[in-house]
Amino acid sequence: MSHQDLNHSQSRVKLIRSIFEPQNISQNPPVLSRARGVTEHKTQPWASSPRPFAMKHRNISADQRFENEKNSTEIDVLRAQNVLLASQNRNLTTQLQDNQDHLKNFKERMGKVVDLKLGSSGIFSEDLTNPCRESELINMYEKLRKNHWASLLRQLKSRGVSPDLRNQVEKQVKDVLNKAERDMKTSTAKLKELFRLNNEHCTNTMTSLFFNLAVQNLQKAIFYQNKEPFQVTDMGIPDVLSQFLRECDRIVCLLVLHNPPLSLDWEEIGRGVFPPLKTVSGVAADNVFVD
Repeated sequence: MSHQDLNHSQSRVKLIRSIFEPQNISQNPPVLSRARGVTEHKTQPWASSPRPFAMKHRNISADQRFENEKNSTEIDVLRAQNVLLASQNRNLTTQLQDNQDHLKNFKERMGKVVDLKLGSSGIFSEDLTNPCRESELINMYEKLRKNHWASLLRQLKSRGVSPDLRNQVEKQVKDVLNKAERDMKTSTAKLKELFRLNNEHCTNTMTSLFFNLAVQNLQKAIFYQNKEPFQVTDMGIPDVLSQFLRECDRIVCLLVLHNPPLSLDWEEIGRGVFPPLKTVSGVAADNVFVD
């Protein structure tokens, strides 16, 4: 067989194979082109790239992880700031409490200094609308022992009272002052016993507060009560003295019911009839102006 015949035979074999062997089908199906009228192979989007849902899911997951990490970092920063602010708040609270304690101690020290100079126990902190305030009580007592007593002596002198009768009047006045102070202190102590307000209960701030309020109300009741004539025990004492003795009893009761109590300093009475007043600090209260 010649070389030409061999080539011809090979061509026929290839032709036969091409007819009987299956053709390779592409993944991209043929698409008819309307414009040209011929069949063309066009690449479909889902054939050459990943599925859109899977890509979108992967993108959302990545964004969510980034957002979570960002939020977690911000939370950690806020927690650290919260701890710092809490620590600063505790420090400021402690400093404020210390400053308040220092201020309270300073006011107490300065109040004591002022009270010592004025001869009272709280004249700058009293209620000016209270008729039984300390300064007013001291003023009432000073008027009683200076102005009213001098006026009574003039009336007794105008009536020709003998020296012996004047001595009896002075003794009667001292007895009334002493008895009024003693009786009112005893009554206050019995009032505590009546309501079982012993020392243990009085350490309670609220119990002591309301008991003092009750005593102050009693003090005002005595202040506003009718000034009835005092019952004089000695019939030789003039009637003009009865009202004066009643006023002595009334004022001493108001002094004892004051908080803190104003006492009569009998040790410093000297040769006079009316003893000077002393406050809870033991300082004489005689620097009040008398009208």
